[in-house]
Amino acid sequence: MVDEPVLYRLADVLAAEPEWPVYVCEDEADADALHALGEVATACRGGLSAWRGAHTDALVGRECVILPDNDDACRARAVAVAEQIVAAGGVAVVLELPGLAGHGDVSHWLEVIGNTARLDALARAAGIRGDGGSDVGDQPPVLAALSAPVDSVAWGGVTAADLASRAFDAVTWIVPGVLPEGFALLGGAPKSGKSFAALDVSIAVAGGGMAWGVVACDPRDVLYLALEDSDRRLHGRLHQILPAGQPVPARLHIEFTVPRVGEGFEEQIAEWLDAHPGAGLIVVDVWRAIKPRARRGAANAYDEDAAAASPLLDITKARPGLAILVLHHTRKMAADDPFDTISGTNGLTGVPDSLYVLSSTGDDARLSGKGREFEQFERVMLRDRNTGGWRLGGDAREVAKTGERQAVLDALAAARGAPLSTAVIASATGKSAANVSKLLKKLVIDGTAECVAYGRYRAKWLNRENYHRETA
Repeated sequence: MVDEPVLYRLADVLAAEPEWPVYVCEDEADADALHALGEVATACRGGLSAWRGAHTDALVGRECVILPDNDDACRARAVAVAEQIVAAGGVAVVLELPGLAGHGDVSHWLEVIGNTARLDALARAAGIRGDGGSDVGDQPPVLAALSAPVDSVAWGGVTAADLASRAFDAVTWIVPGVLPEGFALLGGAPKSGKSFAALDVSIAVAGGGMAWGVVACDPRDVLYLALEDSDRRLHGRLHQILPAGQPVPARLHIEFTVPRVGEGFEEQIAEWLDAHPGAGLIVVDVWRAIKPRARRGAANAYDEDAAAASPLLDITKARPGLAILVLHHTRKMAADDPFDTISGTNGLTGVPDSLYVLSSTGDDARLSGKGREFEQFERVMLRDRNTGGWRLGGDAREVAKTGERQAVLDALAAARGAPLSTAVIASATGKSAANVSKLLKKLVIDGTAECVAYGRYRAKWLNRENYHRETA
């Protein structure tokens, strides 16, 4: 009597959470490599050519990702296995790993090219959701694999028509209109209030509240790395920023230590993100604390800065919907372009998706921003002397035009999107109703305010619903 064939590491597969995807490898060594990194992985003893019905039966009800070696015979076997799983009512895709040399396997890919975060991102792009469901649908397994990101296709094989025909998710905004997903760098002079600004945003995102007093945020898990603060100091800041009686958001997580980049930072962040699938923001305060240690005989400063920052960009690219905001210092020497004041070479400032500079001038400041997903801006930031927090004002260019218009914009901002009458604005600003009416008409023409009913106005950029409609 011949024993029924059993999948390699079947006990691990059965013990894993049912919504976790299962990576099916060409041989046991590949499965061991993935298992050592925390993935659920299996293989068929003797290779995929020895696949039998009993192997398929063990995987029904699971999301399966078949990882063939980089040769035609292995790909053909992988497609055949995926077809058997799909025919039995399961879910399976064949995933070709980008950058593999001829006859390369997943073990080699993990050693010199990718990591588990990128592997999981490729699987998600191919339709594997990792929640027990799937977006693969009824398409053949090989087509599901080809729906992965562009870099999973053979080099030089993507045409403009291919790219134009693809559908992409809309950009996720962590702070609508200000901070999108991706890697972001916020520069500011020491003691300029950038830590207060970042903590304010963290509280707003974790609690689904108002960032800087005026921008409504959707609730997400947040990790705040207070690497230069003590628990006592952060305790004081939390109670200083939060209004009396408002609880600290349960989704705001805080750590005071973390390894440097290249010394365990990436792995620790990946572990936290895996445990918090609803994460939307990680704040690193400050860059100096995680920057890789200088190497003797290293390349030039530009290359060193770019190499140091690139792992953070890689994390956000592998985790769509996540923003990493890193705080950094500016240099003392002034510059015509505020972004030129960020300490370091262009190798550092060239890597992030978004750049911000908080330049303080007493109780007021300017927040300058530019990025790949939005037009460059410069906004007024107003400091609250009591809480130390910030309130986001209007376009700083409006201040240069006339302080009277800014006073009206600030009154509208204080209403947090609620429409105000001309009389109420006049009372708040100490101006005549006639003067306020003229100023409001100018603000409407400029596009910074809108009339929502007869004689009632609100700041246009505070309307999150309107913002999404205009940028969809």
